[in-house]
Amino acid sequence: EGSTSTHTVVTTGTGSTPQAVSGTTTMRCEEMQAVDEAVSKKITVKPKELPKDENLKFQPTSPEGVSFDENNLKPTITVQFDKPAEVHSATLPRNQTPNGNVQQFEVTFYSPDGNKINDKPILSNSSPNKDKTKPAELDSSQIPSNTPVSRVDITIVSTTDGESPKGVVLDIIACTEATTGSYSSLCCSFEKRTASCFPLHVLETTNVTPVSTAFTSSSTGTGTGTGTSTGAGTVTVTVTTESAETPETSAGHTPVTSIEGSTLIGSTGSGSTTEAVSGTTTKTCQEMQAVDEAVSKNIIVTPNPLPIGENIKFQPTSQQGVSFDKNDLKPIITVHFDKPAPVQSVTLPRDKTPNGNVEQFEVTFYSPDGNKINDIPILSNSSPKEDKSKPAELNSTQIPSNTPVSRIEITIIHTTDDESPKGVVLDIKACTEGTTG
Repeated sequence: EGSTSTHTVVTTGTGSTPQAVSGTTTMRCEEMQAVDEAVSKKITVKPKELPKDENLKFQPTSPEGVSFDENNLKPTITVQFDKPAEVHSATLPRNQTPNGNVQQFEVTFYSPDGNKINDKPILSNSSPNKDKTKPAELDSSQIPSNTPVSRVDITIVSTTDGESPKGVVLDIIACTEATTGSYSSLCCSFEKRTASCFPLHVLETTNVTPVSTAFTSSSTGTGTGTGTSTGAGTVTVTVTTESAETPETSAGHTPVTSIEGSTLIGSTGSGSTTEAVSGTTTKTCQEMQAVDEAVSKNIIVTPNPLPIGENIKFQPTSQQGVSFDKNDLKPIITVHFDKPAPVQSVTLPRDKTPNGNVEQFEVTFYSPDGNKINDIPILSNSSPKEDKSKPAELNSTQIPSNTPVSRIEITIIHTTDDESPKGVVLDIKACTEGTTG
């Protein structure tokens, strides 16, 4: 008689994503704390930046919170989610830190395409001066709780003592999607590279996607090609197969599918097997234009935000570019990459648009953990006033071209006519990883 063997496949992190090929699913909302360590590292504050790593104290588990400079009375705190999520509540508690004094705040939510979800900021209730247990929080009926949010701007409007905000922590509850169901087949993919699908009888799957994930991997390049991965979020798949014995390959190994940093162990009931693959891989750099439509939609400009949809004109293919208001002489343009990438060049050309006038700019690069790569901004060369064909650009030797960059802040310093910047387009070349083998 045939025996029944059960294998449990555990995949940790974002290395592989189970995808149902057939079957039924039931969706439910899993509420979780959005401001974890990874998200807090990427929090930015305007108009005055915080000292390095101070933003970690925005986590609701912090016993201190963030206290602002005495002149920074109404700071705007920008929270970027790694993955869009539905926000269910936003609270700035006072009773979790000794000096918490936030009385009222307002919030603007942004969709994944970079547009505002609410045109007017949503104002929180007012925390009573004498009762720290009643925090400033948004009315749940005003939150767009069924809409995916990629960014939250929180501006502190008032404090209980009229001084700068103290002991600020962010308690933001967001919704991630969990899936349960039964499937007759399962595929796994990693960054668009897909492994073979193999028939399985899956008793139950739970797919938890955290708002932010950490991912590291190590793998061997030859032999079976198996590896290990660690990260936030765990997917457990219990597989039951019926066979006379555990299937083996001709080499006597249990069938394995290996996908760059994650390993799936599986056996099949239909006689087909997925075998281990041997080989080596070589990683190369392929330069590409970093500011495409998706990236341009998420570009932020301070101190004066652009009209909705205007940031698309930062693309180097734009024939108009972005022209700033006459009083906006030194705007800061913040570019967020979807995935960290080593930057190879940064140029603000003048000859791509009729009125291009950028003479000089400076750049600060940020690593995926939210820290500055260069403490002092890197200054570009100066574009000659009479020669539009020679643009302002960074000296390639000053660019951290081997370091993954997740964010770039570009400040325009001078224009050729001393007016506000006109016809601005961003020509940023970044390195994507090509794999051959």
